[in-house]
Amino acid sequence: MLNYEGKRVVMCGCHSGIGYEVTRLLLENGARVIGLDIKPTTLAVEEFLQLDLGDERTIEAAVSRIVDSIDAVIVTSAIPHKTNPGINCQVVNFVGVRQLVESLVPKMRRGGAIAITSSGGGAAYMQHLAELLDLVSNHRSFEEGRAWSQERLDLVGEGYFFSKECINVYVMWRAHSLLRDHGVRLNCIAPGAVDTEAMNRWAIETGDPIKATIGTNPKPVEQAWPLLFLASELASVINGQILWTEQGMMNAAVTGQLDLTAG
Repeated sequence: MLNYEGKRVVMCGCHSGIGYEVTRLLLENGARVIGLDIKPTTLAVEEFLQLDLGDERTIEAAVSRIVDSIDAVIVTSAIPHKTNPGINCQVVNFVGVRQLVESLVPKMRRGGAIAITSSGGGAAYMQHLAELLDLVSNHRSFEEGRAWSQERLDLVGEGYFFSKECINVYVMWRAHSLLRDHGVRLNCIAPGAVDTEAMNRWAIETGDPIKATIGTNPKPVEQAWPLLFLASELASVINGQILWTEQGMMNAAVTGQLDLTAG
């Protein structure tokens, strides 16, 4: 069984959607939660710290107020490409997320874990692997990551999908050294469309209907459970993995059962 009793967990994205459900379940399972988000949460977290993942100063300010001995870090925050410029999506969804994670690592205990929400939209990372490895390995600060992205707007494109490719490769590349040097595991989940208030609102605002892949889109809580698993001791041998939580859509496409370009 999952055991979060007394665990100190930093939860970024606690205001709504998947992050809200993760936070709720953490609290129900006895965790001591430090909530981070651009908007406050209605849940009774131990402490709430406001930050904007697009602003390095707010990330540093929030991290400075978090004391050591963190057991887990879970990050679900992201912004959509339909209502934000591509470079903004890239900075918030990858550059800022990475900055937060790396800034928290020195405050984590050995045996801890980090779980990030990526996306099935980042599945094309192998097509850009050389560029992505350059970004994650050679441009590691917030400013370097932003500058690298700004200089490659054609590659960044609409921003959301590329930012999730970055998350995927960052997890794959960083996990080994993180476990070796700090005793901390790093993994991510990659959902498809999720039935969240924010996603449904964006679909209405942009005229982009959300299409279910297997008849229905999962509820946020259904994506919260895999994140809680990856950040728990039950996943102690899982590291550097992308856990595809998109109801088998990718493998259906690979095996010729689903055309992701249709419709």
